[in-house]
Amino acid sequence: MSLPRPRLIACDLDGTLLDSQKLMSPRLTSLLEHLMAQGIFFVPATGRSLYSVPDNVRTLTGLTYLITSNGAACDCLSPAKRLFTESLPTALLKELYAAFAVRPTVITEVFIDGRAYLAEENYNHIAELYPDPVIQTYVRTTRTPVPDLGAFLKAHPDGIENMNFVFLEPKERQQALDELKQDDHLTVTSSSQRNLEITNSAATKGHALGRLCQTLNIDPNEVWTFGDSPNDADLLTFTPYSFAMENAHPAVASLANHQAPSCNADGVYQILSQLEISH
Repeated sequence: MSLPRPRLIACDLDGTLLDSQKLMSPRLTSLLEHLMAQGIFFVPATGRSLYSVPDNVRTLTGLTYLITSNGAACDCLSPAKRLFTESLPTALLKELYAAFAVRPTVITEVFIDGRAYLAEENYNHIAELYPDPVIQTYVRTTRTPVPDLGAFLKAHPDGIENMNFVFLEPKERQQALDELKQDDHLTVTSSSQRNLEITNSAATKGHALGRLCQTLNIDPNEVWTFGDSPNDADLLTFTPYSFAMENAHPAVASLANHQAPSCNADGVYQILSQLEISH
């Protein structure tokens, strides 16, 4: 592969590093740890909250930094500390809750301090709300149920990293997207055809990656990025060395300068193993 060797690799998780069953191959695990041992930073950049990142990713030997909540948070794992957070303004949080969370056709999740919370009423009906068994397992294992989400937000008005709305009606989602896109104080993106992920306007994966690279004194030309969904858009425009997965959303695929095989074909491994072979 005739590309310069990166100093940092930033990679989305679901649909990119992880396959459609949300698994990472053993050979990819070994390769990532080998590359980190050689001094290359590997940085997961995900819409998930910190503690929703799979253990086998968070415990990769050599992993130091994680970008989570679509760029609303960046953590150092060793020593453990949060580098920065871009939380939703309290006033906007109240408006969003009043506009969407009260609807029976919308499932609302909130991320704070690296954890994801969901109303107990929705948590108890996961099998009915999420037809895909893989998603059911993901939600059960990564969301913490609370008796009253509204009361929870009143008790925690500051530090909300992300509000995730899952729409049961596609038309309603499109209407919400059109409306929310008009607000310059928000970043509105998605990682599936059912959801909208709302963060502070300064919270995007690309913006967070830029801040981290400044901290590490790494130029964008020394970075490789991988992604597949709309929430990876500015991750893929951050550097000339960007890879859209074969399974990527069409609008996202056009933003990347290179293509990787599908996540189900271990596409990230296929690209990075060529890097290892060619150097």
